Amino acid sequence: MHTKWETLGPHTHTHTHTPVSITPSLWTVEQQRRGAEKRSREKRSREKRSREEEQREEEQREEEHREEEQREEEQREEEQREEEHREEEQREEEHREEEHREEEPGAPAGPWGWAGDGRGDGWGMGGGMGGGMAGGMAGGWRGDGRGDGRGDGRGDGRGDGRGESPPD
Repeated sequence: MHTKWETLGPHTHTHTHTPVSITPSLWTVEQQRRGAEKRSREKRSREKRSREEEQREEEQREEEHREEEQREEEQREEEQREEEHREEEQREEEHREEEHREEEPGAPAGPWGWAGDGRGDGWGMGGGMGGGMAGGMAGGWRGDGRGDGRGDGRGDGRGDGRGESPPD
């Protein structure tokens, strides 16, 4: 006794989820084709997502690079402003010192004359002593020779060249 399957053969056997007109072999081919298309779509989708992700990462790296360059530029500008500010303060300080020197006249020093303040901006001791001597030795004037020696190996040359004439 033959079974229904053997009598009818595989081409007439129908599955509940496939149309009667499609034989199992054609159905299998169709499923394989659909599966291949699905895998192909998924692969393209993954590749697209991967490219988009790489593009986002590249854009992010470029943005971070631009931000880093901007921070460096701002830092350079800030350092330059600070340097200019320091130079300006130094010029103002030197200007104030110069005005202070010009505004300080000799003060009365008793019956023998006026005290002269001969300041020398000397390299080493010579300038300070020279300034003091020049202010102090001019007949009858007393000088307080102060040398202003700054940086660059300049010495603080303080000279006290006092010359006082006796009362006439």
